[in-house]
Amino acid sequence: MSSATRVDMGRVSRLVGAIAQKLGGRLGDRAAQAVTNQRIARLGLTPRQQELNWLWAWYRCQHYDTRKCDWNGNEVIDPIEIEAIATKGFLPPGFQSMSTSAMPNKFRKPTAPYALPKVIVDRFSGLLFSERHHPQIRIEGDPLTEDFVGALVEEARLWPLMMLAREYGGAMGTVVIGFQFIDGLPRIEIHDPRWMIPDFEDELELVLKSIEKRHMFTKEILDPRTGIRQPIDFWYRRVITKTSDVLWEPVPVDDGEEPDWENLARKEVVHGFGFCPVRWVQNLPVQDDIDGDPDCQGVYPLIEAIDALMSSGLKGTQANCDPTLVITSAARMDEIIKGSDNALHIPNGDAKYLEITGQGIEIAMSKIEMLRKHALEVAQCVLEHPEQSQRTATEIERAFSSMLAKADVMREQYGERGVKPLILDMIKAIQKLGAGSVQEDGSVLKQTINLPPSVTKNENGVSIQKPRVLGAGPNYSLKLQWPQYFDPTLTDVTAATSAAGNAKMSGLIDDEHATKFVAEYFHIEDAQGMLKKLKSERFEKDAELENMMLGRMPNMRTQELSTQKPETHEAEIEKDIQSTALNGAQIASLLQILMSVQSGLLSREAAVSVITGAFPMSFSESTASEIINAIDIRPSELQEPPPGDMS
Repeated sequence: MSSATRVDMGRVSRLVGAIAQKLGGRLGDRAAQAVTNQRIARLGLTPRQQELNWLWAWYRCQHYDTRKCDWNGNEVIDPIEIEAIATKGFLPPGFQSMSTSAMPNKFRKPTAPYALPKVIVDRFSGLLFSERHHPQIRIEGDPLTEDFVGALVEEARLWPLMMLAREYGGAMGTVVIGFQFIDGLPRIEIHDPRWMIPDFEDELELVLKSIEKRHMFTKEILDPRTGIRQPIDFWYRRVITKTSDVLWEPVPVDDGEEPDWENLARKEVVHGFGFCPVRWVQNLPVQDDIDGDPDCQGVYPLIEAIDALMSSGLKGTQANCDPTLVITSAARMDEIIKGSDNALHIPNGDAKYLEITGQGIEIAMSKIEMLRKHALEVAQCVLEHPEQSQRTATEIERAFSSMLAKADVMREQYGERGVKPLILDMIKAIQKLGAGSVQEDGSVLKQTINLPPSVTKNENGVSIQKPRVLGAGPNYSLKLQWPQYFDPTLTDVTAATSAAGNAKMSGLIDDEHATKFVAEYFHIEDAQGMLKKLKSERFEKDAELENMMLGRMPNMRTQELSTQKPETHEAEIEKDIQSTALNGAQIASLLQILMSVQSGLLSREAAVSVITGAFPMSFSESTASEIINAIDIRPSELQEPPPGDMS
């Protein structure tokens, strides 16, 4: 496949213009226009492709490249010619008289175009598939397949390529995404929708039966006679079906005529998937059409108005930055030399500079800002401002609500209708390749996908490598877990953590829901795994603290009895200890009191009173004080015990 698969919009338009000139017809002549349209069709540019080409030119900042007249009324000179003239230091013959000032501004090339379509498209692309915003793939109940798919996506570089897909989709309203396996390695393919000709099996769901990719591209070929590389136009054609992938050899373009494809060399690869490994995705859904809406639908006239105002304002500013000298005198004036180093001697007269007031330019700038605001409002796009750093994530999301609502629709389009079915198709294809295909000689050819092994550590900390494999299947419950659009601030994290803790302490929610609520604030992907780990650690700490308490209390009680009753027999001490032993609920209540002291909710003196009042048979005031003062209470050791009776 050639790497030069993109067509320059300006070059195509110039080629079309040359064809129209060759035919000798005016654009206003219907007969000549009809012939021109037929020739354009033979070049591969259908009306749909011309429209997509126009939309793509807006994103590429090339919309005005085909205009012959600049904003000053002169013929447009390309950048290479400008550099050549600037290097020579004089205007060569043929560039002296280039004025076409009769051309209305509407058809001129603006001097200072505002590339707002690119800004809008890139803004939404970043919200969907930048490093911090793309989704995570989850397959519930199947960790093997989830690990396999994660490695598959990473090896295929899916998320960076989805940024390119978003450029096509955001700019033109449609993107075509496919995949193939080359030498056991997964490859994601992002196709330019301008050159794709679909054949749908289900047009409602946009499921493809086959798809053709056909366009012209330019390649530099070494001329053996001159030794100079010359640009040559070639045809590119590829057809992908349910069973095969056919790629034709590049064919030189013969004056735009369609080649005889049936008799040309081609390479066919039989994949045998049973489905077309390409997905057709609309950017914003449009019913009864194969193409969706671009991000800037309805914005282009506003942008043209902005470009015209900016160019006019710039022209006025440049023309008036050098003040105009006005001389009022009846006397005949000699040659005037202007500048601060020169003086004018005027008999019976006056001389002054006429400078621009700037009022018209200020009005133009205010209109530009108004139109810019309207354009962003129509596109539902909000651009960042420095003051937003002072807001909480909730306040930012409220201000960005219109843009986020549009981004939610795009998550559905690119996620549920793009990425998700694409990955499921890749899994089905891998299963087909693993099962093998029968060759002509009767043998079975099986193919494997080369993914890096998973690395785990055993109980001794030694790294172990294992090959990645798919789970049992055959159906996989694949879900896309999208992150928040904006990272929470420390204030948001603190407030969320406090709210979850208070709700749990009040018995309004359980551990699972509290953990899920705060997990996204700490970028925890596996909330269930974290909850299991917390419960395990809590059980161990509770058991450790309970054993410690049971070990301390009999010793304290024994010391108290031996101090108060030195004549008591050892059997009597043992009996007294058994009578004062605490059950599980009482231990839990005691732990709750200790936690309250640690958190500052209960003073040490109050805790002693509570303990002696709640357990009069088990603790005296001195024993309770010793428990409070002697035990090293650390937050990592004290976890909330199960609810018990505090009375």
